[in-house]
Amino acid sequence: GFYGTGANRKMYVLNENGLRRYDVGVNDTWTANTDSPSATYSIGMSNCDGDVIVTDKGIFASQHRYIGKNTSDNPVFVFVGHDGNVLFNSSSLSYLTGTQIGGMAISDDLSTFAIVDGFVEGSPTDIEVDVFKVTWNGNKPSFSYKYSMQLEGTRQVDQMAFDYAGNLIASAAGHVARYTMPTADNTIVIPAKTALADAPEYDPTAVENVKPAVLDLNAPMYDVLGRQVDKTYRGIVIQNGQAFLLR
Repeated sequence: GFYGTGANRKMYVLNENGLRRYDVGVNDTWTANTDSPSATYSIGMSNCDGDVIVTDKGIFASQHRYIGKNTSDNPVFVFVGHDGNVLFNSSSLSYLTGTQIGGMAISDDLSTFAIVDGFVEGSPTDIEVDVFKVTWNGNKPSFSYKYSMQLEGTRQVDQMAFDYAGNLIASAAGHVARYTMPTADNTIVIPAKTALADAPEYDPTAVENVKPAVLDLNAPMYDVLGRQVDKTYRGIVIQNGQAFLLR
């Protein structure tokens, strides 16, 4: 995941050595030695299969863990502050026992978190996603379980994301799908391709006594040299401040 802009742009990568930060800056291409990160954070994860999401408050990092393997020394996911300190360890979530590949998502307002749990019982081709409400104490999150939803026809989810309408986008087994999240009034919001802003309405303040122009057909006429002419003249004439052609 990337964070920051310009010279402060950073890239975060998860591998078996921990969460690595590379200060990539403004370069369009980057060829530094991957074995020489700008910083490495020890977060207690041993797998590379997982996901990284970077937010203003910190970094979510997840990994593939079999059912029953969400332990404090090797958890399903952690939340790490930008200073490298682990602020949350998923082993405290009793409902989350493991994850298949580690796909996860956090809403734009950081209030809803979703993560792949495991196979649906009795259906080895369907995946279950656990959804949590997130509350924040400064930069430290806490999670409360809301519900689980079933993603049909896939054995693994590599990555997920919420769109701005709150739907869940999942990358699974070579395809991408959108899933509508349950709502209290059972409604669905579909994002539009573009948004049109209504122009503000203003009352005119400086236009007064507007009157239509009245042309005097008997007003004097002049040629282009300024000589007065009559209606028998043929050519360009000027009358009432307007030029026209008499034929």
